[in-house]
Amino acid sequence: MAQARTIVLWAQTAEVVVLAATGVALYFAYRPDSAASWPDVSGPLSNDITFGTVVRDVHGWAAWLALPTAVVAGVPLARRARPTERVAP
Repeated sequence: MAQARTIVLWAQTAEVVVLAATGVALYFAYRPDSAASWPDVSGPLSNDITFGTVVRDVHGWAAWLALPTAVVAGVPLARRARPTERVAP
């Protein structure tokens, strides 16, 4: 059980690092003007993969993977937090 908990915590740590790195990249690449940002996202001839699209996709996948990993990490915590039964002497 300890090994599974270690694996889940390392996976969660990696997801948080990926989310932070891609979040910072997206923060600096954000342009609030929709006319300036839409040609990069889906222009009429934009079949190529740009850096922004890759970063946005990786950030989205890491966010979706973080949810089930957090649930899996919460199961051992919930098991540990429940009260144990006491046996009468």
